[in-house]
Amino acid sequence: MLKSLVPASMTLATLVGIACGISLCVPAAAQDDAKPKKRANPAVEQPFKLPETIKLSDEQTTKLEAIKKDATPKLEAAAKKVEDVYTKEQKKARKSANDTAKAAGKKGKELKAAVDEALAVTPEQKETLAKAEKELADVQKSTRDLVVALLTDDQKKDLPTPGKKKKAKAAV
Repeated sequence: MLKSLVPASMTLATLVGIACGISLCVPAAAQDDAKPKKRANPAVEQPFKLPETIKLSDEQTTKLEAIKKDATPKLEAAAKKVEDVYTKEQKKARKSANDTAKAAGKKGKELKAAVDEALAVTPEQKETLAKAEKELADVQKSTRDLVVALLTDDQKKDLPTPGKKKKAKAAV
């Protein structure tokens, strides 16, 4: 009788061990599958941003999603044209200069100037870049116009106006 219990207990111990092993591996496997989300391109996301104070109705949200679905490929294509102006070396230099300038506490125009200096853009690139940036700005504006058209007059009052930030700082 003892001989018949030994194999059964070994089987039970083996099953418990396997179950413990699986319970430890499953969460780890789930973490491996969870890839970090690709960071959204600000040039693509900007036209859709609304202040937190603006609460959209279900109908407005549905219409906004339709606009996003239609406009996002156009925005991505225009942003890609801007990005494609730069060489791989320039992109690396831009990232390095950006990181260095941010670490030095530079912001706004100072940050942009430091990055622009590191890029060493050729005259041909400047011309191509100007055209690509204008195209991107046009697509962003037309998309933003569609988004703003969804809003009620009361909601539009909560939209930031250009220069409003600067005036508030000057008043302080």
